Amino acid sequence: MRGLRCHLMYCRNSTRLQVVPLLASRSQALRYLFVRWGMSVMNMYVILGEKGDSDREELISGSHKTVIMKGIVEKGSEELLRTAGSYQREDIVPGESPLIVYTNEGIRSEEIMKVLKEASKAAAASGM
Repeated sequence: MRGLRCHLMYCRNSTRLQVVPLLASRSQALRYLFVRWGMSVMNMYVILGEKGDSDREELISGSHKTVIMKGIVEKGSEELLRTAGSYQREDIVPGESPLIVYTNEGIRSEEIMKVLKEASKAAAASGM
């Protein structure tokens, strides 16, 4: 696997590392961190919008914890990705997973922290 061109950003007083890929998808960036650096994907959180992410299907399933933020984007790229006769999102994305949590009230920090704690508890309860 070739190197990943990305911006690395420390946040929270240098206790967290964010990786923003330049020419790769976010799922490729997660895979690179796992393969190259041995980082545990099970300790990662992925935050997605309910719509608008073209690589959403690749990011939503897996052993990482996923937070889906409702009500952020009004119109996504769904009609660009699928026609009426093509496969539907439900065919490839797990419907209910303990590792997938949803926000209810948008982008308030209290709401995001609440669902991050829910995802951590659900992952611990499911043995992941």
